[in-house]
Amino acid sequence: MSLDDMVSLTVILTFLGGLFSYTVLRPLNKAIQELRSLVLHIQDRLDEDREEWHKLRERMAVAEQSLKRLHERLDSIEKLVGKFAHFCYETHKKDNLDCTDVIDVMSGCGGERK
Repeated sequence: MSLDDMVSLTVILTFLGGLFSYTVLRPLNKAIQELRSLVLHIQDRLDEDREEWHKLRERMAVAEQSLKRLHERLDSIEKLVGKFAHFCYETHKKDNLDCTDVIDVMSGCGGERK
């Protein structure tokens, strides 16, 4: 192989290498950059979603505690109503009063309406 053949072959291979780089590698690099950008966007979105889920879990825990306290208060009210109903029944039975009289007695009105 002569020097001219080697130079010609080098020029042809260089041209083919540049053509390959321009037609194959350049679009691949562009696609890789776009995928990288998309992955970063998805990661940011996942971080935002995780933060939002964390806030929702905190709010749900607060709501559950509030609901628990509400149930405890309702249980207390139910017990008081039960005691009142029993008191009303016993008072009604003994003194022949109706429940409005019992309410007045319990509230301190002494049976007189204001």
